[in-house]
Amino acid sequence: MWLILYGSGVRGGEGAVSKSSLLHSRHPECRFDDRYVLAAPLVLEEPHLKLALGRTTPNFVADKIGSINCLAFMCWGSGIMAFAVFGAGTSGGLIAVAIIFGFFSGGYVSLLSPAIIGLSNNFGEIGIRLGMAFLVTSIAALTGTPITGALLVKYGFYAPITWSGVSICAGAVSITMARVLRAREKGTWKV
Repeated sequence: MWLILYGSGVRGGEGAVSKSSLLHSRHPECRFDDRYVLAAPLVLEEPHLKLALGRTTPNFVADKIGSINCLAFMCWGSGIMAFAVFGAGTSGGLIAVAIIFGFFSGGYVSLLSPAIIGLSNNFGEIGIRLGMAFLVTSIAALTGTPITGALLVKYGFYAPITWSGVSICAGAVSITMARVLRAREKGTWKV
């Protein structure tokens, strides 16, 4: 349980960098590249469109392979796509990364609750476990934005993306470890 809590908490860096502030910033070190300014409306909207697909599709898959298994996959996908922003050399590449990242992060959002519920041994534990998980997640969500904002102003565009990618991957490692321990405890791969 604590690994899931940690994994949900370190993902606070996800989405903390406002794309519009990056693209329209007056601070010279905060600008990524002028060629992305024209793609800004699409970059801001596309993840939200794919987030809806990402919130529904993984739940059907989780019924077959287990919610923690699917959650770990979605977390790794989000982490990889956070680093993929570095490879987006065109506006189209940035839009593609935003779409795929939106799908994976939507899966994380929709699978966290079922994964935590799956860790509960009885109905009395569900509320306590969900409360603890969302407490940790809320702390990460509240601190992630100021941290990435400070990194953006002090070090430029690449530091907040690195922070986001590392924190998402750290959460993925934690959730993967929780998956391994739970699978060992249950004696089956489907967790």
